[in-house]
Amino acid sequence: RNVENKQINVTGLGTVNFQSDLIVWSGSFSQIAPNMRDAYTRLSADQESIRRFLKSKSISEKDYKFSSVNKIGRAHVW
Repeated sequence: RNVENKQINVTGLGTVNFQSDLIVWSGSFSQIAPNMRDAYTRLSADQESIRRFLKSKSISEKDYKFSSVNKIGRAHVW
């Protein structure tokens, strides 16, 4: 078949090994505070602690990012 074109068509499964250059991890941290100002202050302190930890592991700031804050209702303590 396809002698004129000197072509072989194959249908099936193939595999290729490759080295990945990207890993995506996600994480989160949270705070409970009596008001938004205190919550943001605490979250900022937590973010700085995480930043210092990553730096101590030689992870450059260009290799990670922090996303926005999500406000989740009010916590009620009885």
